[in-house]
Amino acid sequence: YIRMPYVLSYIKDKHKQEQQQYQEAIKKNPNLKLPNLESYPDYQESLKEKECLTYKLGEAFIKANTAGGGTIIQITPCLLQLCKRSA
Repeated sequence: YIRMPYVLSYIKDKHKQEQQQYQEAIKKNPNLKLPNLESYPDYQESLKEKECLTYKLGEAFIKANTAGGGTIIQITPCLLQLCKRSA
């Protein structure tokens, strides 16, 4: 548990570096650019998946965590709204 912040920081830095490399590669060769999401064959299925409760719970946890700490006080209203909508 002590290493978790370091591991997450490493993953964040690695992701940022990969994004920069991708942007540079696109500038050199625009054919490497990924297609729009709408063009993938399972796009409609992914839209349905976004409506499921587990996806929305994860989204609420991420939103509460980025809002400032992810405390139980911040996540509770989001969870209550999700429960009301799914009932």
